[in-house]
Order: sequence, then C-alpha cells, then structure tokens
Amino acid sequence: MRNEFYYLRDAGGDERDYIILVGNTQGLSPEGQYEICGMILDFVEGYGARRIFTLGGLATGQPVEKARVYGAATSMELVEDLKEHGVIMRSADGGIIGASGLLLGMGRLRGMDGVCLMGETPGYFIDAEAARALLEVLLEMTKLEVDLEKLEERAEETKKMISKAQQMEQEMIERMNLKPGEEDLRYIG
Repeated sequence: MRNEFYYLRDAGGDERDYIILVGNTQGLSPEGQYEICGMILDFVEGYGARRIFTLGGLATGQPVEKARVYGAATSMELVEDLKEHGVIMRSADGGIIGASGLLLGMGRLRGMDGVCLMGETPGYFIDAEAARALLEVLLEMTKLEVDLEKLEERAEETKKMISKAQQMEQEMIERMNLKPGEEDLRYIG
C-alpha cells in the first residue's frame, strides 16, 4: 500500500499551494478506511488545507459514448461552481464510497470544503477517457496546467480495447444463435 504526497507551491493562475495525494489502494476494512483518511486529513490540516478535491469513477456498466463528469460538493457555493464547469450533480440515489467520499465528510467535520469529481465509465477497466474528462474540469477549477498528451494516447488505446471487446461480444452472440438441432462444433472442452 502506498500513498504519496506531492507539493506545488504558488501554482496555477491563482498562485495557490497544492498538496496532491496519489495512492494505489484504500483501507480494506471500515476501520482502516477511517484511520487512513484521518491520518491524511491530519497531515493536510497541518499545512492549512481548506479545500479538498477527490477524484473517482462512476461506473455505469454500459458502454459510454463520451465520458461525462459527475460531482458532489459540501457547500451550495461549490455546487454552483461545479455546474458552471458543466459537471452533472450526483443525485441522492447513491453515495460516494471509499476514500473519495470519506475524505469529504471527515474534512467537512474539520471545517474543510470538498468536491468529488467522478468520470463516467463502463467500469470494466482503467478508463483514460473518463480520467481525461474529470482532469479537464479539475484543471479548469484550479487554474493549473498539465500536459494531457500521454493520457490522450491512453484514451485512444482504451477506445480500441472497447471496440475489440464489443466486436468479440457480437461474435459470441452470433455464435450462440444456432438453429434448433444444430451443434456448435467450434468448442472443444
């Protein structure tokens, strides 16, 4: 398990300081989730953090033509800001699970505002196109500049993977449509 912090000083159009957390996993139990999120908040609070942005995916289980960005916020002011950036507000029909939601709730209890941005994705694989969509919104909101060229390349690879998977699915469906009494002799098991 790894959580790494990066620090940007006087960055972006607003010349603000940013602490960026990159992690590869989350706590495996509810207690672990709370403990890790508490430690993260202790750390950033020690540097005077006042606003939290969390990022994640919103899995649809269906192919996504163009990834949209959904969001949630801890104040009406931030809700309006998200709407101005074209973010679709997440309805009350589902919560934000894991660290993305927990950091917002626990941060709010400490007086920090929070935003969660979620890229719409089928949810089957790491989705570079959904990541690009939410990063574009985040970069607009923070007035930071980041080169997304490598992410664009990855998004193209993702599109090819989706296309290939859809083609394989269609071929399987066609193979399954045998006429009564016919045997599919292509499978040897």
